[in-house]
Amino acid sequence: MNRTAFIARNITLGAITAYAAVMSMPAFAQDAQQDAQQGESKSSNPEIVVTAQFRGQKLQDTPIAITAITASQMEARGQTSVVQIAEQAPNVTLKPAGAAGGPSLIGFIRGIGQGDASPALEPGVGLYVDDVYYSTLTGSTLDLFDLERVEVLRGPQGTLAGKNSIGGAIRLISKKPGSEQGGYLEASAGSYNDMRLRGAADFALVPDQLFARISVIARKQDGYVDRIDYACTHPGSGLPRIATGTDCKLGAEGGTRSIGGRVALRWQPSPTFEANFSADMTDEDSEPPANVLLAVSPSALSVGIDTDHNIATGEIGSFFGLFPYLSGYDVSWNAPGALGACRYIAYGPGSCDPKSPNNPFVNYATYQDPRAPGTGGLGASGYTPLTAKPEQTLRSYGFSAQFEWKLSDNMAMKSISAYRHYAAGFSDDADGTPLPGDLLVQKHVHRQFSQELRLTGTAGSLLDYTLGGFYFDQKTVTTARVDLPAAGLDFISGPDRVPARTWALFAHGELHLTSQLDLTLGLRYTDDKKTYIFGRTNPDGTAVCSSGYNCALLGLNGQQHTYSNTHFDYRAALSYRWTDTFMTYAQVSTGIKGGGINPQPYYPQQILSFGPEKLTAYEVGFKSQFLDRAIRLNGSAFYNRYNNIQLNLLECSAYAGAGFGFPCLLRANAGNANIKGVELETYLQPTDRLTIDGSLSYLDFKYRDTDPLSGIPVTAVTPFTSKWKASAGIQYKFPLGSAGSLTPRIDYNYQSSVFTNSANTPLSRIAGYGLLNGNLTFASADRWQLSVEVQNITDKLFYLTISDFTTIGNGYAAAQPGRPRTFRVSFRKNF
Repeated sequence: MNRTAFIARNITLGAITAYAAVMSMPAFAQDAQQDAQQGESKSSNPEIVVTAQFRGQKLQDTPIAITAITASQMEARGQTSVVQIAEQAPNVTLKPAGAAGGPSLIGFIRGIGQGDASPALEPGVGLYVDDVYYSTLTGSTLDLFDLERVEVLRGPQGTLAGKNSIGGAIRLISKKPGSEQGGYLEASAGSYNDMRLRGAADFALVPDQLFARISVIARKQDGYVDRIDYACTHPGSGLPRIATGTDCKLGAEGGTRSIGGRVALRWQPSPTFEANFSADMTDEDSEPPANVLLAVSPSALSVGIDTDHNIATGEIGSFFGLFPYLSGYDVSWNAPGALGACRYIAYGPGSCDPKSPNNPFVNYATYQDPRAPGTGGLGASGYTPLTAKPEQTLRSYGFSAQFEWKLSDNMAMKSISAYRHYAAGFSDDADGTPLPGDLLVQKHVHRQFSQELRLTGTAGSLLDYTLGGFYFDQKTVTTARVDLPAAGLDFISGPDRVPARTWALFAHGELHLTSQLDLTLGLRYTDDKKTYIFGRTNPDGTAVCSSGYNCALLGLNGQQHTYSNTHFDYRAALSYRWTDTFMTYAQVSTGIKGGGINPQPYYPQQILSFGPEKLTAYEVGFKSQFLDRAIRLNGSAFYNRYNNIQLNLLECSAYAGAGFGFPCLLRANAGNANIKGVELETYLQPTDRLTIDGSLSYLDFKYRDTDPLSGIPVTAVTPFTSKWKASAGIQYKFPLGSAGSLTPRIDYNYQSSVFTNSANTPLSRIAGYGLLNGNLTFASADRWQLSVEVQNITDKLFYLTISDFTTIGNGYAAAQPGRPRTFRVSFRKNF
């Protein structure tokens, strides 16, 4: 969508919202009159308390760009996953990873983040649950479950949040055990056999001292992309039939199945001491992420995928060597039965499928490499046939112990100790065709231990301060079966071991220079160290090249390299409170994302180091409330100097040397950029019954320069960087007397186009789109409620991620479509 169309759309959206507000004015007046008669306040717009600076502060008093989302707001919007909180957060992009990323999160804030799920790479957006850092993108697509609130901090949080929070931080704060018994139970059902059950309960184990909270969640939903047996639906194609019986469906992608739970204990033996313990677990056994083929390149045949372009006699011989069961098939130009990879595209302009279902939610993936061993030809392997189980699994658990001592009236100490572990497994038939393009089966095993100490206090009315230390130790082991016919490789990558440790010291102070003027200063010193130990073998465990296969990998097995770095981050902010309801601030802050060694080399020549990213951010903002807090309006503008940007390269001959540029997944410092933007957020509650919220953001990303060796044009932008984002929501609570209340809500979210790879190739572009969601909730007077929710009301076709390999040997572009329109009905009982 061009800028004019975007502005027109948002003017229209604003007009609709304004119209709804104006049409409700008589109700406002009536509500206000009734409230006054009953002695109630006109507005219940809540004062949200956040802990972004490690002490409780009102959102409107905190000089940081924060989107704070309460549990009731998430429930009203029907939000159940961490990726959904980006819908109302300006300049924030959160997406579930595509097929190759497994159960991981793509996170960007203000054009800074990370999309590669390799656990050896650092996130650019820090994710924290109850102040415990989640150090990898894998395992970070969390349920919004039993939370008190979520805080999205935009801009570098290098002095307090610290580790790799260069773009910002997302903080999930769980509900603590309450002193009174109670809880809730909720069950829901919906589209694609969606079934969910969740609940929580508080218990007082020892009155006034020991409290417990138990929360559980279970969900199941079928996939929305069907995997179809091409040979079954296209008789005479020459491909071997896999489906049995009359049903040509092999399975589905995009389905989820998981259970999880959390147990928390809160112990308060005295007014000066509190201990909080928690243990959680998640067990996920899902289908692979949804994946569909969008396009193929004219050169695809020469790398193991056939196409109806540029077919030559010399290529057909090697093609039949790769797929001997196709011999004798008609491959003449434009013949009715001619093979072409475009015939495996089920939908869109790139399809030449003669029996196309014309369905954007279909692929022909088999998760098989059917080649007989030793057949010769392009990419032939001695370790096939190979069949992978289509799955995505995650087994994770963690423990946390937090102790708080009130040392005096003006000083307190807090200790946070945590251990986390996960094992993730996932498979990827990346090209979505019945031919073996890329077939990957991966496993990540990760464990981490963290310890943080904080001393907080006040010095009279002059100073609020925090002093602290942080220690973090982690180890990740990755193993993968990598079958790449395009490159003539079929091997075991791993076990790759990545032990790492970090320690840091930090200080933060807020000086109250006058009753209205505050000066905030922060400093953090960090010491990072990470080691990479590479393993490469044949699939049968023998040394590469011992039987004539995978000889390109010689020299990788057993290689060990270490990255280490120390650095300082700082923050300085001035804030001035003009009135009780209007505050402005200006700040400069820095952030860093750790460097390392390329964790995914295909040749020894690709074992190259990359340095840390660095950011210096300048920001001004305001926070305001009007009409007895009925209107909240916050805004910010920023300018960032972003240096040594880490980007993924898919062709790296210029770095690794001729002959070693494909296949390639090279991490390199490829550019420096300036980023500027503005953000607005509003929350209106003119009466207790009406709520309107909205946000708008603009971001301008420009490279100052890029490394000529990278091939990245200076006109490009970083992946998943949206120039415009907007959201608007409105709800109204209709009282029904003694029966209860009825609350309809509607939300609209828009993002402009983004590119999903560093080179900004045309096929990696996701067009801008807007989604409309709705919710209708009946709440009874006796503590139960019934909700009906519709997501993607207009049934918009959109894509979450795109992987474009058409410019390199793989020769295809595949995408992860978002879910079509879905319905869900939920029943909740509070007790």
